[in-house]
Amino acid sequence: MTPHRVSIITPAFNAESVLPVAVASVLKQSFQAWELIIIDDGSTDKTGDYLSSLTDPRIKVIRQTNNGVSSARNAGLSVASGEFLTFLDADDALPEESLATRVKYFDSHPETSVVDGRITIKDAALDATVRERFAGAPGPYFPRLIRLDSSIFFSVAVMVRRSAIGKTRFHVGLTHCEDLLFLLEAANRNRWIYGAVEESVYEYRTGTASAMSDLDGLERGYLYLFRRCQSLEDAASDELAYLYRRIRRVLVRSWLRRGRPMRALRAWRDLRSARN
Repeated sequence: MTPHRVSIITPAFNAESVLPVAVASVLKQSFQAWELIIIDDGSTDKTGDYLSSLTDPRIKVIRQTNNGVSSARNAGLSVASGEFLTFLDADDALPEESLATRVKYFDSHPETSVVDGRITIKDAALDATVRERFAGAPGPYFPRLIRLDSSIFFSVAVMVRRSAIGKTRFHVGLTHCEDLLFLLEAANRNRWIYGAVEESVYEYRTGTASAMSDLDGLERGYLYLFRRCQSLEDAASDELAYLYRRIRRVLVRSWLRRGRPMRALRAWRDLRSARN
């Protein structure tokens, strides 16, 4: 049996200023049966030098030409050996009990496929807490995920059983919604059960580029997501209708806030076309 019960996958692109904090947070985990897989996605700064300085044998480094976060995560998935998987972005961090609390939950709830927890949103220095997002109650995962239920986090910060993922991979080239689509496709037909711990399991750094700063990319991501969801066996018609309305509201309101009413209209038309 592999000694690495948890595989942590971290894509890194020009992350020399933030990656050491992320790595340090993994090294400080109270649960030590982990492997950290860092994918250097064609960095042009000193990220590669920093990675070369790491000596812990549990840290694996993969180097590839720049191909985006989805490609990097897929590279990590191809070599992951842990019973459980989670992802850590290069500019974020894991609280010290992040792995321990979730592995303990998995061990006491063998029916569970995915474990969430409290997400702590911090400032740009990861010092002050801006706000927190609390996880929801245990239960079926897919129906809540496709409805974008606010009680669960639409991010690969969750921990999942590697066996529950199977051959599902991220869609390369997708810059927005790629994590949500990955989880939806992995959970589809697999009857994932959601669980959550009360403790904070992820520290998210604010101040970096957000999805909302690139509305064109966000729109492309949502349109692609909706088209893919229409082919998922577990996606009921009422759930797709609800997802349609949620995406429409996000895109139209976002463009209107930018003072772009014609783009809001185009987004609504493109989404309607994707539905037909």
